[in-house]
Amino acid sequence: MADLQKYNHFYLSYSGIKLPLKLVGPLELSEIENRNTFFASIEDDQGRVTEIAKVVYNEIELHHHYRYHDDDQSLVEAVITADGETHTIQY
Repeated sequence: MADLQKYNHFYLSYSGIKLPLKLVGPLELSEIENRNTFFASIEDDQGRVTEIAKVVYNEIELHHHYRYHDDDQSLVEAVITADGETHTIQY
């Protein structure tokens, strides 16, 4: 079972193909209790998404971790874990 306590935002889905993923369809915490699939995220104090987890049947199926340049919204690194494999993209 996924530990979702560290996540502070929840969404229905995402749009686009560029990283970081653009999450859409905000959900309240109470709305995820009966959902089979949703996305959970963490934002930093600048409003940038630093982690995304795709949750399917209470298990994390996909995980993204993003690092940004200190002074803007551009990515330095994206670490993506899916199907037991981790891939790192440097920018």
